[in-house]
Amino acid sequence: MVSVCQVKFVKCFSAVNFIICFFSILSFINVLNIPELIYSRSGSERIYGLIGNPNYFAYMIFINIILINIYKEYFSKYKFIIYQLILTFAVIFSLSRGVLIGLFFFYLLINVRALTIKKISLFICVVCVLFSVVNFSVDSDMIINTINYRIDNLINGDGSGRFDIWAIGFESISSHLDKIITGVGPNMFGTYAHSLGLNNTTHNSFLRLFFELGIFGFGLFFVMMGYFFKKIECISLNMKIAIAVGVSFSWLSNDFILNKETWVLLAMLVSYDTLKREEYN
Repeated sequence: MVSVCQVKFVKCFSAVNFIICFFSILSFINVLNIPELIYSRSGSERIYGLIGNPNYFAYMIFINIILINIYKEYFSKYKFIIYQLILTFAVIFSLSRGVLIGLFFFYLLINVRALTIKKISLFICVVCVLFSVVNFSVDSDMIINTINYRIDNLINGDGSGRFDIWAIGFESISSHLDKIITGVGPNMFGTYAHSLGLNNTTHNSFLRLFFELGIFGFGLFFVMMGYFFKKIECISLNMKIAIAVGVSFSWLSNDFILNKETWVLLAMLVSYDTLKREEYN
């Protein structure tokens, strides 16, 4: 019963996100007009589904893509391809920098041993089709402005406020040596930042870990994660590395570590491992 429920959960989760992503993409390329699915700011537009934040939306879809690849055998061939394609396009159109980098490395690592001329050619064709659709269906100036803004803000700007937050955070915590060891307390960064006049999050999961748990908790977290992945024996080493690297890169740009999607991913990894052990026995 448990195994049936977990597979149904992944299928339902994927189906719902597929529908949301599909209509979000249609809205983004101006086929439909559903403003609730599009994030607009300073003349730029990004997909954010029904989440209300393009970064958190992209992360949720990224986690869904990982689950689809883990539970691949429970999807038909065509449904697996279509789901993955639409969800990937949704992440791309979200223009969430950290998640895009994480998704790139995830795909690269799970396919690194199977790269062929055929697959590379198919990837190039998909990119060309995507470019054509965007070029003819979307306001090209809007897309270019959005991309230029996201890149320039990362290289020459403040990373949408991230760099200032990190600098103030490091300066504050380094002036209190006791905080370096123990941190400011679990889930207390928001309260601590507010006392410093900041009304924002760390926008970096690793820094949040360091700020809240200190050096001791920061190191303990990675020991626990290493032990966790070691105990997941029914998932290939290649897939585990791809998940760890991909998710780690996505964590660089936002506070995703305490998100429910992160814990759903960990829970479903355990569930898949349990399912496979039951099948083998």
